[in-house]
Amino acid sequence: MRERYAVESEKQDNVEPNPEDDSYYIVEKVAVFVSWILVLLLFPLSLLCCLTIALEFHRLVVFRLGRIRSCLGPGLVFLLPCIDSFNTVDIRTDVVNVDPQELLTKDSVSITVNAVVFYCIYDPINSIIKVDDARDATERISQVTLRSIVGSKGLHELLASRQQLSQEIQQAVAKITERWGVRVERVDLMEISLPTSLERSLASEAEATREARAKIILAEGEAKASKALKECSDVMSENQITLQLR
Repeated sequence: MRERYAVESEKQDNVEPNPEDDSYYIVEKVAVFVSWILVLLLFPLSLLCCLTIALEFHRLVVFRLGRIRSCLGPGLVFLLPCIDSFNTVDIRTDVVNVDPQELLTKDSVSITVNAVVFYCIYDPINSIIKVDDARDATERISQVTLRSIVGSKGLHELLASRQQLSQEIQQAVAKITERWGVRVERVDLMEISLPTSLERSLASEAEATREARAKIILAEGEAKASKALKECSDVMSENQITLQLR
C-alpha cells in the first residue's frame, strides 16, 4: 500500500503544470488590478459602469476575459469594467409555437399537425455555453420529435390518444433539452387536420355506425315487446275467465 501511494505521489509531483493556465492566471490578476485602479481613480463615476440591476426573473451569466465566472442575480450586481461581460437569461416560462407540419402517419395518411411547447431555463450557464439559442434549438428539436413520433403512429391511435401522444413528445424533447439547461414543462397538440375527403369518409362511417346502433336498439325493443305479448297470450289462453274479462 505504501509503495502504491509513493508511486502515485511521484506521478503527481511529476505532472507538468499547464503553461496556458499559469499565463491566464497571471494575465487575469494583472487585468483585475488595473481594473480596480480605474474604478478607484474614476470613483464615483465608475459606479455607473460597474453596477447593473438584474430583475427577479433575470440571471446574469458573467464572463471574465472570455471565461465563465459565475451566474449572478437577482438584484444589484457589481462588474469590473473592461474585463467583465455578461449575458442576460430569462428564467420565466416561455411558449414556443411549432408551426403546422404536413406529416405522414404509419398507415400512410397525410395530416397537418401543430403544437405548443411550454419550457423554462433552469440552468442559465448551460443555456449559454452549450447551445447558441436555447429557444430556437427547443423549437427545432420539437419539430423533429413531433414528425418522428407522429410518423410511428396510426391515424386512429393519434385521434384516440392525443394526451398520451403529447406526453410522449414531452418526454422525448425534455430528454434532449435537459443538457442545455432547458426544462420542458408541457407539450400540447393544438390541432390535427385531416384531408377533406378523409373527413367525409370518417363522418360517413360514424353516421353509419350510429344508424346501425339505433337499428340494433330498435330490434332489441321489438324483441322484448313480442316476448311480453307472447307471455301475456299464454296466460290468457290458460285462464278462460281472464279471456272473458278481456
